[in-house]
Amino acid sequence: EDPRFLQAMFVLNFEAAGNTQTLRPRMSDWIQRLEDRLVTALSTGQRDGTIRADIEPVVVARDIVHTGIGAAYTWIVMPGDHDLVGELRRLRLRIIEACALGRTP
Repeated sequence: EDPRFLQAMFVLNFEAAGNTQTLRPRMSDWIQRLEDRLVTALSTGQRDGTIRADIEPVVVARDIVHTGIGAAYTWIVMPGDHDLVGELRRLRLRIIEACALGRTP
């Protein structure tokens, strides 16, 4: 809800990519927990029939995280030229189109 806070959090995330021994383990753990929650949600959806059975939850979860991080990075580097909210909405729609039962990519 607060774009400045979100921007600060993303900048902190990208700082963790350097040799910052304090930040890297925390950010790495946070990203792994996010991937794990996505895998759980996708697997649950497969079991209850709302998510296609032929997707690989681990692969899709990683794709979601990578795409989201890429959108965030672009928003940080090119804030005036990049609409993060719009990008995340489009990502959500692509996920639904790719994963929802009854849809094929």
